[in-house]
Amino acid sequence: MKKYIFLIFVVLVQFCYADTFQINYNQYLLRFSAWTTLSLSNNFLDKNFISKPTEQEINNLDQDTINWFDQIGTVDYSQSLKDMSDYTIYANMAFAGWLAYKNDNFFDDMLIFSESLIAQDAIGKWTKTISGRYRPFVYGNSVSMKKKRRPNSQHSFFSLHSSVAFSTATFGYHLYYQNHGHNLFYATILYGTAASTAILRVASAQHFPTDVIFGAIVGSSITYLICQSYKKPKVKINLTQHSLGIQYNF
Repeated sequence: MKKYIFLIFVVLVQFCYADTFQINYNQYLLRFSAWTTLSLSNNFLDKNFISKPTEQEINNLDQDTINWFDQIGTVDYSQSLKDMSDYTIYANMAFAGWLAYKNDNFFDDMLIFSESLIAQDAIGKWTKTISGRYRPFVYGNSVSMKKKRRPNSQHSFFSLHSSVAFSTATFGYHLYYQNHGHNLFYATILYGTAASTAILRVASAQHFPTDVIFGAIVGSSITYLICQSYKKPKVKINLTQHSLGIQYNF
């Protein structure tokens, strides 16, 4: 998965949703800058201070130390299934964008979505660095020692693919629900595609089940909380010296 492909996606699209949020651009820039700084600082740390695992460290790994639930993830590595996990995210984003296409204020909505993605990127990267959990393929014999020794092989927890997929589903359905109410069919497509991404990450030996479950929780939660922080109030009261106005936003 190419870095920041999701942020590029949301900036390029130019149409979309109803006036669901009330964005303060100064607040947005401050928060987005803080998340970006946190993400970039991790890139610097990983590149300059985190050493690659040695061959001896990898050979000393014992698959029996993995908990019984995560043993599901100890399968042979599959590049094709890994690639499919990228495609399901793109499909999820395309469907979320289609749901939003016929409404207004897409630019503000996508700014908020971009904040949720960069927040996940920062939190996910630091969690990966701190946890240092090896990916499932490191325990098997289906990949070369060279691949096992790459720094990325220690970035199993948690799954950013899963986080982004469920973030997209939550954002798309949240916008739709705020303007049109519940729709089981659309929810099934959005969250079903997100779940497919998570399953493919496990099936390709990129992540353990707990990695994708935690990623799904983080992705959904961060996006929901950020959306709520920008949510336009239903009732707005304007009080001046000579008048009192009450505005209700449907």
